[in-house]
Amino acid sequence: MIRKGIYVALVLLVAGIAGFIYTLRLTGINELYTVKHEQTAPNEPIRTVQIHSPQTDVYVLPSEQNTVTADVRVSKKSREQLYRIDITGSGGKLQIDVIRKDPYRDNIGMLFYRERVEVRLPHKLYDKVEVTSKRADVKLEGISSKSMVVHTSGDIRVNGKEVR
Repeated sequence: MIRKGIYVALVLLVAGIAGFIYTLRLTGINELYTVKHEQTAPNEPIRTVQIHSPQTDVYVLPSEQNTVTADVRVSKKSREQLYRIDITGSGGKLQIDVIRKDPYRDNIGMLFYRERVEVRLPHKLYDKVEVTSKRADVKLEGISSKSMVVHTSGDIRVNGKEVR
């Protein structure tokens, strides 16, 4: 009786692993595609940066150019219609909003989608960089700022170090 239970458990384990691998291949978890690209050249020097992206991971990286770019990268190209990027700036303040058009269309069950916004800022010292996200990971790499504020329930990495 115990031997029969072990065989059933092994069959269920193999079936679960096979289903997991099939789902990963179906959702394209290993590749990221740029589906939205916004670029702006600010008229005046940027002193503060605010980034709001409620559900996507946020990567803030330096750029050698004098322009600001924001790219939404997703693991499934069909999800591109879910996002919009708004970049506004005035008075030395840059505001980047990543808006998810259908907030109720989420990852369900074993369908995993990777989604992130990559923001590239001109390489300089900022007065303040603020990133707000509900539950996503935030990574700030090579960004210099007098004050960095991050609001998220996900992981935070600043210049390769995990912060909590």
